[in-house]
Amino acid sequence: MGGNADLSVTAIGSLPLSYQWSLNGGLLAGETGSTLHLTGLQASQAGTYSVFVTNAFGSSNVPVLLSLLDLKMFAGLVIAGTVNSHYRIEFQPAVVGANTWQMLTNVTLTASPSVFFDIDSPKFPMRYYRAVPIP
Repeated sequence: MGGNADLSVTAIGSLPLSYQWSLNGGLLAGETGSTLHLTGLQASQAGTYSVFVTNAFGSSNVPVLLSLLDLKMFAGLVIAGTVNSHYRIEFQPAVVGANTWQMLTNVTLTASPSVFFDIDSPKFPMRYYRAVPIP
């Protein structure tokens, strides 16, 4: 989210040509050029865009679907151990000299190796992790 996109059309026909862009059937006020510049894209701007090209002989339109993906990266650990063994997943908010490990959760290995993902990690980009066996 927050990126930019340009949608352009090239039309050939008798001049003058006029353009009108729409999103999901609703006209976009003031968008009357051959290129539609979209900036700071948000989820609400995803949909079917169309441009109506008109001249004295008629009009034509071409729809195009704009999809937006909000990709996130998640931190994870690969834990290799005995199936059914238990581990405490801990994290530190940063690499520091003090022992500041904090408990995140406990896991039981259902396979080995197993992968643990911290679904909150996009909010905390500087976390460091370890898996501690629980006897």
